[in-house]
Amino acid sequence: MECYELSLTPNYVKDWEFLDAVRELIQNGIDQETKYSEKSFSLEYDSKSRTLRFINANTKLNINTLLLGRTSKSDDNETIGQFGEGYKIAALVLTRLGKAFVIRNQYKNEVWAARFKNSAKWREKILAFYIEKEPCQHDDLVIEVGNVSYKEYEDISDMWLNFGEWEYDKIDTSYGEILTEDELKGDIYIEGLKVCCNEEFHYGYNFKSKYIQLERDRKTCRSWDAKLYTSKMLLEAMLHGEIKFEKISEMIQTDVGDIADMEYVDQGNIQNELIRMFDSENRIRNSIPVSSQSEIQLVKRLGGNPVVVPYRTSRMLKEETDRRIKELVKSPVFVQESPAEKLEIWLMRYKTSLCIDAIEELESIIKSLK
Repeated sequence: MECYELSLTPNYVKDWEFLDAVRELIQNGIDQETKYSEKSFSLEYDSKSRTLRFINANTKLNINTLLLGRTSKSDDNETIGQFGEGYKIAALVLTRLGKAFVIRNQYKNEVWAARFKNSAKWREKILAFYIEKEPCQHDDLVIEVGNVSYKEYEDISDMWLNFGEWEYDKIDTSYGEILTEDELKGDIYIEGLKVCCNEEFHYGYNFKSKYIQLERDRKTCRSWDAKLYTSKMLLEAMLHGEIKFEKISEMIQTDVGDIADMEYVDQGNIQNELIRMFDSENRIRNSIPVSSQSEIQLVKRLGGNPVVVPYRTSRMLKEETDRRIKELVKSPVFVQESPAEKLEIWLMRYKTSLCIDAIEELESIIKSLK
């Protein structure tokens, strides 16, 4: 039997609990299946022996993976994990909690058992793996965690979307799944693993890992990445007829996080539908969508009919609003009588783009021309 000492003391990541460790093992299993479809990942629980098993088919573990920072996933944007610490830290935490941790590296006919030992070299208690040969009939990699209660096993369901046999309603897109189940509303997953995101969403989402990366804590993702891809997913779903435009319009009007970046990803499809809807609801001549007091004043001054729309709708329709205002300026409905009036119109149109000093100076010039 060979012994490999790791430079990990029992109190490392001392705030981690059972589910934190299990999360790491599920993440590793998902990553293997994501990269190699033949290395399918599954989870089994034996209630009699109280043993939880994490299984990747046709998978082996090399001894150099015991090195901290050693990972085959570095800079691989198709995997969730990137840092080369996962199963080692999981082994430490679970051993600390009194759970037996054994890796059946069957492809190499090996059994790896994690235990704490008093190191003569380091003069400290550390984590070590004891490895011995054992003939196996299969090529699967099986991580066994002992002394797991049924409640602990069930608690995994809150963290992993693919737990058990549950089938959920979803819309498939090239970026992942839009989760339409009410109980999944607002939940965010990456390859089925739940993560935190500082954003409120109307739907739940299960992203492909190649599009969304986890932060260093392995539990959170950047909200700006999530908002970009929820917008892309919803647009794709609408174009494929999976979600009706009316639903997208409702989300835009209520300004939910799902469509926060829709104005940047839409290629005119939603914008054109919004324009059509606006015109069908506002048949008065020269109606223009606006959202600010300055826009209302400008359109009125030009002889148009300002119609206040929600902020996100106005953002989506900004190009159309600018186009219609320019048309009004050219229209005989409005006659510019003096240079001062021309400057007033110009200032109303571009006031938000100017600094306070420039606005005050231009207002002074206009006043001197009257």
